Amino acid sequence: MTSQPADDELRFKAVEDTLAGDVSKQFNGHAYIQHIDISCDGCDIEPIVGKRFKCRVCEDRDLCENCMRALISARVKMTAELGTAMKAPPPDGSRPKHWISKLKSADERVKWGALLQAVPCLHPTHVFTRMDWGPERAVVLTLPPISTPLVAEKEETSPSLRSKLATQFLATFPPSRSSCTDVAWIIVDFPRTTSVSIDVTSELSSLHIATTTGTTPGATTSVLEKDIDAALEDWEKIISKRKPTKDDIGTIAKRHKILPGKWLLFPKTPEEADTAWASIVNAAALGKLTGCTQVKISPTNPNERGYVICAYTDDYLNEKEVTAAAEALRVALWGNSTFRDCRLLYKADVYTYLGIYSKNEWGLKPTIYSSTL
Repeated sequence: MTSQPADDELRFKAVEDTLAGDVSKQFNGHAYIQHIDISCDGCDIEPIVGKRFKCRVCEDRDLCENCMRALISARVKMTAELGTAMKAPPPDGSRPKHWISKLKSADERVKWGALLQAVPCLHPTHVFTRMDWGPERAVVLTLPPISTPLVAEKEETSPSLRSKLATQFLATFPPSRSSCTDVAWIIVDFPRTTSVSIDVTSELSSLHIATTTGTTPGATTSVLEKDIDAALEDWEKIISKRKPTKDDIGTIAKRHKILPGKWLLFPKTPEEADTAWASIVNAAALGKLTGCTQVKISPTNPNERGYVICAYTDDYLNEKEVTAAAEALRVALWGNSTFRDCRLLYKADVYTYLGIYSKNEWGLKPTIYSSTL
């Protein structure tokens, strides 16, 4: 009799193999891997999108693909200019001071030596490994925008391309066959209707400069972090003086532009998860998920019962938009007899960032709206 671990290994292997390959190429530039909360030590972009490389020598050093290419080019140039290899730099914490002044030296060995002091990973002994595994990843499908008929006549756009991509994505990454040890979230991003044709491949390549965070579509992580820090300062001032209110949180959210939120659904079984997720993604592909900007689902976790589906909106204070999103989800899931838990709960991201959870000391409800399917 086959053991459960062996069954699980076979069950998740197809998704694991796909994640180890070139996801972007497989989806013609419409999908990519996002390394959650992992920043590039070369350009400081967070999260790293696409390929990620980790140094085996240094502790906690990661590079994106662009910076890895730049590092390799620098190594080639260093070897060509010096002819012989330089001594490996000292480990972190023991670098000599005033190395910057040496960059102006006419002596090539002195200049490269100074660079090695600043960037130890420049030395060939610092071997990098491509990170093709690990749970700190999300796989993201970006659906092209719904175009006007004029644009659609010139090139394959929606709904045909969107539906094809959705079908392929659902078949490639079914929640029931995706393990939490391989991927943290399965995400579908979709821009609002537009009359302008967008080069999606170009847009995705620009993610090296600005990426969506999954909680605030369109904002860079660094900007979001600054907003969160400022919001926390305001929050600390309020709770140090009095009991906070729901309106206080709304004021903070508007002031620091932390307005996104999400409807939460809770499939209980693999069958529920796959069926509900497919209904929601197909509705998004057809442009019928009014009010939503992104949806995502958690993969299979043997230590937890059930799954979580998140459907994001731009502004939790816009009750009309939030209500429209709930109605769109109900329509998408209409007739889904496999769903046992019919709750729909809405939570604003600002509540999470401020640390407001259930049974908090202020008696605030972390879920702002609720509904049923």
